[in-house]
Amino acid sequence: MVVQKVILHNLTVPFLPPGTDIFNFDQNGVLFAETGDIVITRLPIAGAYLSFLSECGWNFDQTMFLNPPQEIPRVTTSIFADLQLMRQIKAVPKDKPQVLDTFISTRHEQEWASKLGILYEAKQDQLSFGNKSFFRSLAQKYAFPLAKGFIYQKNILGATIAASSLFMRGFSEIVVKHNSGAAAVGSRRFTLNKLLRSFDDFEQCISSPLISDLSQKWEDNTFVIEGWCDRVVASPSMQYYIDMTGAATCVSLHLQLFYADSMKYKGCLSEHWIGGQLQKRLRSEGQRFSSILAKLGYRGHVGYNTILLDDGRILWTEINPRRVMSSYPFQLYQRLFNGRSVSTRYRSEQFTRPSWKGKSIDTVLQELKPILFDKNQGRGIIPFSYELLHSQGRLSLVAFGATSQEVESFFDHVDHI
Repeated sequence: MVVQKVILHNLTVPFLPPGTDIFNFDQNGVLFAETGDIVITRLPIAGAYLSFLSECGWNFDQTMFLNPPQEIPRVTTSIFADLQLMRQIKAVPKDKPQVLDTFISTRHEQEWASKLGILYEAKQDQLSFGNKSFFRSLAQKYAFPLAKGFIYQKNILGATIAASSLFMRGFSEIVVKHNSGAAAVGSRRFTLNKLLRSFDDFEQCISSPLISDLSQKWEDNTFVIEGWCDRVVASPSMQYYIDMTGAATCVSLHLQLFYADSMKYKGCLSEHWIGGQLQKRLRSEGQRFSSILAKLGYRGHVGYNTILLDDGRILWTEINPRRVMSSYPFQLYQRLFNGRSVSTRYRSEQFTRPSWKGKSIDTVLQELKPILFDKNQGRGIIPFSYELLHSQGRLSLVAFGATSQEVESFFDHVDHI
């Protein structure tokens, strides 16, 4: 069936700082646009960036770009309340069925789609599937291997007993994860010495209803406490899609890259860095977990994170009930090569450069021009996720090349800017 995608990649998560440029993340949705689609963003996408994507192979001739006529509050759900934007969407002739394409599925996306008469695959608020205690309970029930840990911790007494038990089992470090946290928000690591020296920090971590440094409160102030695994050699992730019938398909595999704290996502490596036997294991187990979710009513995109230990064991760490950041590099790969190139590999990474702070994507595209992706050669760099470029100098880049060395050479060039 031919459809018109209504693309809205809003960051509908409850713990983002209001008033920041992070909400312009929605502009990443343009990477999924095809001729005739509707792309909705809070602010217009830079013309220079659209021109660059066109040079790489995107066709925006019949694509509609819609924004609220006036700047809206920079808070999580404000875009769903803009009546003028809704009138713009309703005014678009419906020559074919419209289907909503999102980054994440919450009740806000579902209610908004219903008001506009747009088809939407998700039928429930799927954030609940990302609850870390729920995930561990489900994984344990169906015999998916996990790191040692304790679920639904809600007070300092229980948390102290759980932490003590893990240290007594030989763990040198523990990690406290808020059940509703994501992107390392709500997660803290403690060695035994750190916990004993700064028990007040541990107690504050467990007892405070506040989300990190934000003034917002957690709706459910419960935690998972796990033993921290220090024999990790890689962090494979799997991205799946569960369609309306409940059939699950593996979309992509990646190795995740992290910052020095080993918790905050920094980028990814394509499946070319994953051995064939490991790929088979990941696909098989990802399919099994997706089938379980489908029976529970889950529909749409979902990501699974795991760790590979030095003895070959795979431990499951969490589920992301949405698209994930590595979805965008993979989408670039799909669009650029259309599945034709099995040898081209890619690496994505976040870069922060003081010299980029205050600059527009137009200017940085010029600085990166010598290594930007060349459609004829099938190699080079593509920027994305530039919402924090002007305010923080941060930008995500994907490098495509025939070999690992070629991919790394592009990032070496960026390092010397």
